[in-house]
Amino acid sequence: MTGVTSRTLRHYHAIGLLEPAFVSEGGRRHYGEAELLRLQEILLLKQLGLGLGDVHAVLASRGEDERTAVLRRHREQLRKERERLERLIATVDRTIESLEEGKEMRPEEMFDGLVQNPYEQEAREKWGDEAVDRSNERIRRLPKEQRERFLSGEMWREVHAKFAELAREGAAPEDPRVQAAVEEHISVVRIAWEPNRAAYENLADVYVHDRRFAENIGDDATVTLLAAAMKVYAAQRLR
Repeated sequence: MTGVTSRTLRHYHAIGLLEPAFVSEGGRRHYGEAELLRLQEILLLKQLGLGLGDVHAVLASRGEDERTAVLRRHREQLRKERERLERLIATVDRTIESLEEGKEMRPEEMFDGLVQNPYEQEAREKWGDEAVDRSNERIRRLPKEQRERFLSGEMWREVHAKFAELAREGAAPEDPRVQAAVEEHISVVRIAWEPNRAAYENLADVYVHDRRFAENIGDDATVTLLAAAMKVYAAQRLR
């Protein structure tokens, strides 16, 4: 029923991973509901890529009253994996259609589901899994064309180009044209998350102090104008 062989069950017993409820005469092992639930968890952890030693450590480190919470975390991991696989299937389907019908694929379509966001783990450590998952879900729900423009960076490049031009003109952060460009900037930000005043001001500081972001925005004058204009906007328009 479980797909686990008797040899495997004997091994799990021998290493202390899964004790039977009792052993009858002749060495026949018997398993009840509690043992089946533990076996289910062992198999789930193995599906998530853990070796038997790690599975043993995980199960030994938590109490039985934590089982539901642990299963909820497993479920969330499986849900994310399902979404990743669905994206990969869609990518493969588009590739097959492109090859069979001679349709052109955009680079973003070719690698959808294959390329991981290099900043995602850092974001999870800073703001937590819930915030990042919520942001990813908002992006996934976008219409296809809008999602592609966002993920490819096209939207950001358009906004940054406006700030670059305004910076060359020597425009001030309070200039109505600059503030109109900030309105466009925050509309792109809001695709993924909704910043309050403090968050938007913090983002402005990140642009100035983190070269990874600054290099994607433009030269120092462009970055400086964008960051200053964001703070003006935040003070006037956000809570």
